[in-house]
Amino acid sequence: MGVNELKSVERSILRELELNSRTSFSSFGKKIRKSQQQISYTVNSLKDAGVIQNFYTTIDYSRLNVLQFRVYFKVNYIGENELKELIDYLVEDPYTAWICSCGGRYDLICTFFALNPSKFNKTLRNVMQKFPNQIKNYTILTTIVMRKFGRKYLFKNPSILPARVIGGDREPGEVDEIDMLILDKLSVDARKSCVDLSNELKITPKTVINRIKKLQKNKIIRGFSPLLDLRKK
Repeated sequence: MGVNELKSVERSILRELELNSRTSFSSFGKKIRKSQQQISYTVNSLKDAGVIQNFYTTIDYSRLNVLQFRVYFKVNYIGENELKELIDYLVEDPYTAWICSCGGRYDLICTFFALNPSKFNKTLRNVMQKFPNQIKNYTILTTIVMRKFGRKYLFKNPSILPARVIGGDREPGEVDEIDMLILDKLSVDARKSCVDLSNELKITPKTVINRIKKLQKNKIIRGFSPLLDLRKK
């Protein structure tokens, strides 16, 4: 099953979440003429079914004055436990930005953030030293610019989705410790409420709201999106 088998209300809700996953259910409920309760029920149903995996924040790493490196790993298959150990290590590494499994020439794709090539080399060397038997070989690519076009298959008029440019030659943005903590929390759950963020960070909800608006205005936060797996549909 897939996108063509989404119900009309499911598709409408996913479109709104794709445009901005932090929009309140009451706000886009008025737009699509559905009650807040119906939207909440549908979203929770899609989450329970595994269609909506999570909500993530797109952050322009170049505005944080870091570089991004993508590594394609070819793995020596020893066993499920050994492979899981490698994946768990990469997931827990603080410099890992993104990881996925794939088929073909490589088995894992992992992106790392680093302040400079030397820092990245140290991170990669630690991985290789930790798992000399699991990793057969690898290829490194440097990411200069990425363009995120969104899931245009959800829209009758795909032009409504703006292209988000990430990376490139940009001046670092001004961020402090509170900003970084907010980005950290939102990177895990883009729909985390401002009240929850304020409680966790010991600041007022108004401060959280203003900080997020400023991060968006300065194009450090480029959007909030759902992480989908339509194979579950």
